[in-house]
Amino acid sequence: MGQDKGAMIFNNEPMIITVLKNVLDYVDDLVLVLRNQEQLELYSNILKEYLDHSSSPFKLVVDDIQNQGPLMGIKVGLDNIENDYSLILPCDSPFVNTDFIINIFNKKENNVCDAVIPCWDNGNIEPLHAIYCKKSKDLIEDLLANGIHDVKSLILKLNVTFIKTNILDYSLNTYKNLNKPEDVYKNQD
Repeated sequence: MGQDKGAMIFNNEPMIITVLKNVLDYVDDLVLVLRNQEQLELYSNILKEYLDHSSSPFKLVVDDIQNQGPLMGIKVGLDNIENDYSLILPCDSPFVNTDFIINIFNKKENNVCDAVIPCWDNGNIEPLHAIYCKKSKDLIEDLLANGIHDVKSLILKLNVTFIKTNILDYSLNTYKNLNKPEDVYKNQD
């Protein structure tokens, strides 16, 4: 995209702020995993400007090793949570809604599993709109140590509950990623 997606202005605020506001009332602690120190400084400034996070459960952390992809981000996030499970969301999904958050947490509560992952009718999955157990970080470390960087390789090793995307969010808006500047501009209010 040529610029940091989470910092792009969407409806008068950085996209990451929209995502955070959507989940803030539903989580105990919130970890933003950033790729490097430069991005950490950028997001720290964004949070100071747009959110009063002095009493909020924010923690900003950086990937242990850069350029390892989302699998490293999931691992670092899991390393930094207090709970046994974590909702993982990307910074470029500003339409994550209350229905999705409540429904995915309820599905986790009702299932003994390592992960809850939305699944489309065609079999495609949404591994970055999912819940993962903290103990899966050990599997991630093994995968990364063996040069495996894709999240689907992790999923193959976990006891996963797959839930149809529309059951978690009837509108399906939660899964809408804004990957290009034109996506951001055409989807604003």
